[in-house]
Amino acid sequence: MGEDTQKLVHNYKEQIDKMNGRIRTMKRTTDELEEELSQTKQRYRRALREKDEIEETSTYSRVRRESPMPDPKLHRDTSMPSLDENSESSHDS
Repeated sequence: MGEDTQKLVHNYKEQIDKMNGRIRTMKRTTDELEEELSQTKQRYRRALREKDEIEETSTYSRVRRESPMPDPKLHRDTSMPSLDENSESSHDS
């Protein structure tokens, strides 16, 4: 092998080593970014669950506030005759 060929081989080996170093660095960076993405997705899903729970709770509270159970003393059901009305009509006959 000539001297020029040895220099070329040496330069190629150095370039290969540099590229392998860059590849290792990129793989490490990719792994770190994937881990960070996974954690971000986890936080996002947790935040969505909490938001849904808050919305369900606030909707339930709002519905309860807007339409409370009627007070039977104030709201008399007129669709069915009461005992008083039946007794009066039987006396009239």
